[in-house]
Amino acid sequence: MRFELSVCLRYLAPKRGRLFVSVSTLFSILGLAVGVTTYITVLAVMTGFRNQITTAYTGYYSDLVAYKEKVEREHRVFDVVRERDLAVIERAAGEVDGVKATSPFIYGKVNLHVDNLVYAFDLRGVDPEREPQVSTILSENKLLEGDFEFTRRGNRVPIVIGKQIADKGNLRLGDNLMISSTTAGTLGEQRSSFLAYVAGIFAYGNIEQDLSVYTSLETAQILLGLGGSVHRVSIKLDHPDRAEETKPRLAAAIEELHRRDLLDDYRLMLETAIEQLDDSAKALDGTPAHLRELAADANLDEEQAQWAEALASLLDELPEELAQAKGPLETALGLDRDFALDETGPLTAAADAVDAVQERVVQGVSLAALLSATLDEAEPLWTELGAIVERLRGTDHALARAQSYCRQMVFQPFVVVTWGELNPEFFSMVNQERVITALFVALIVVVAGFIIISGLSMTVVQKKREIGILRAMGARSSSVATIFGLSGFAIGLIGTALGTLFGLLISYNFNPIRNWLSVALGVPPLFSPYPEIPISVQMVDLLVIWGFALGWSVLASIVPALSAARLRPAQALRWE
Repeated sequence: MRFELSVCLRYLAPKRGRLFVSVSTLFSILGLAVGVTTYITVLAVMTGFRNQITTAYTGYYSDLVAYKEKVEREHRVFDVVRERDLAVIERAAGEVDGVKATSPFIYGKVNLHVDNLVYAFDLRGVDPEREPQVSTILSENKLLEGDFEFTRRGNRVPIVIGKQIADKGNLRLGDNLMISSTTAGTLGEQRSSFLAYVAGIFAYGNIEQDLSVYTSLETAQILLGLGGSVHRVSIKLDHPDRAEETKPRLAAAIEELHRRDLLDDYRLMLETAIEQLDDSAKALDGTPAHLRELAADANLDEEQAQWAEALASLLDELPEELAQAKGPLETALGLDRDFALDETGPLTAAADAVDAVQERVVQGVSLAALLSATLDEAEPLWTELGAIVERLRGTDHALARAQSYCRQMVFQPFVVVTWGELNPEFFSMVNQERVITALFVALIVVVAGFIIISGLSMTVVQKKREIGILRAMGARSSSVATIFGLSGFAIGLIGTALGTLFGLLISYNFNPIRNWLSVALGVPPLFSPYPEIPISVQMVDLLVIWGFALGWSVLASIVPALSAARLRPAQALRWE
C-alpha cells in the first residue's frame, strides 16, 4: 500500500511540462469543495428554519392538546369542550403520571375595524393565570408594550395584538377600536360587535403568531358566543420527550371518566322520562269512560258524536302506546359501561318511538279542541274537554322532554394529540422541502464527481507510459487500480475538507455576509420572517455530507482506475 500511495501522490503533484494534470486535479478539488460548501450552508439554513418553527409551535401548542371530536347529529354540530367536559379532562390529567399542568383555550376568527377598514385575524382566548404554565404565549420577553392582564375598561374588552397587526393597522397601546365576530346560531349566522382597546403589543418572532389577537378566556367566550365552553385544552408534561408515551394513557383515562359521567347523567334523564310517561298514562286513567258518559248526556249531533268517540278511542289506546314507547327507553337505559361511545342506535330508536306517540297526542289535542269549539261553555262536556286538553298537553311536554333527552345524548369522543399532529401537513411540507432542496444541492457534488472522472481519465492518458513501465516491472493490475482509487479518495478528502471549512465559515457568518451584501449591492436583505435567518449545523448532516462526498469521489475513480488496470505493458510502450 505504501508503494501505491507514493505513486498516487506523485501523479497528483504538478510536474514541469505536465501542468494539465495538476490543473485538472485542482478543478476536481474545487468542484467538490463548492458542492460540499453549498450543501452544508443550505442544510444549515433549512435546519435552522425547521428548528425555529418547531420551537415556536411547541411553545404555542404545549406538549399535548385535548379536545372533543366533531360530531354532527340531528342537524346540529357538537365541537366544543363544555364545562363538564373540561372538568373530566382536568380530573384525568390529575390521575396520569407525568402531567404537569393544563389550561383551556379558545380560537376563532375576528374582524378588527380600524379607520373604516376591516382586518380579519385569528383570535385566541387564554387563561392569563394558567397559560404561562403550559406555553410561552404570554411570555413577558415577547411583550413590547402593555401587559397580559386583560383588564376591562368599562364596556371595552382588552385585546393584545401582534406587532404585524399593529403595523398594518397603525395601532398603538391604548387605542380604541371595534371588534366583531360571526357565530352560527339557530337562525343562521349571527354577527356580534364589541368595543375594544389595545392592552398590549407583542412580537413572537413568527408570522402566524404575530398576526394573532389574544384576549382573556371569558372575553373570547363572549365574542364567539360559547357560553362556558372552550375549544381545546393545552397539557404540559414533566418530560416533553415522553409525549407519545403519555398520550394513550391520558386518552384512556379521559374516556373512562367521560363514559362514567355520561352514563350516570343519561340514566338519570331516561329514568325521569320513563317516570313522566308513567305519570301521563295514570293521568289518562278513566278519562275515556268519563268522556263517553258526558257525550251521551250531551245533545250532540252526528258529527260531534263521531268526534267524541274518535277522541275516546284515542284515549283508550294512548296508555298502551305510552307503555310501548317506554320499551326503547328502557332498552337505552340498559346500556352498560362497556358500550361504544358512538353507539347511538338504542337512543335513536327510543326517540323515534316517542315521536310516534307524540303525533297521536297532538292528534288528540286537535280533536278535543275541535269538539270543544262547537259546544257551549256551560256544558259539562266542554269543561271535561278542557281538562283533557291540559292532560294531553302535559303528556306532549313529557314526550318532548323524553325525545330531547334521546336526541341530545351525543357520545362525543375526546381526542388527545401531540403538537406535531395538529399540523401534520405543515411539518410534512417543511421536511419534504428540506429533503428536496438537499437532493438538488447534491447534484453539485454529482457534477464534481464527473469532473473527477474526467480529470483522472486524462491522467491515465498522460501517464500511459509510466503505467506501462510499472506493469513491465511487475506491478499487478490491482496495484494500478489502487493507485487511481487512492487518487479519487485523496481528491475527495481534500475537497471535502475545504468544503467543510468554507461551509462552516459561511454558515456561522451567514447573517453578517447577508447584511454586507445588502449594503454593497444596494438591495434590501433577503426576506425572512425572523430578524435574522436562523442557522443550525447538525453533526448528523455533516456526517451524511462527508460520507456522500467521499463515497462519490471513490466511485468516480473506478472508471479511470479500471481503464488504467486494463493497459498491457506492450501496448502502453509500443510507441515509446
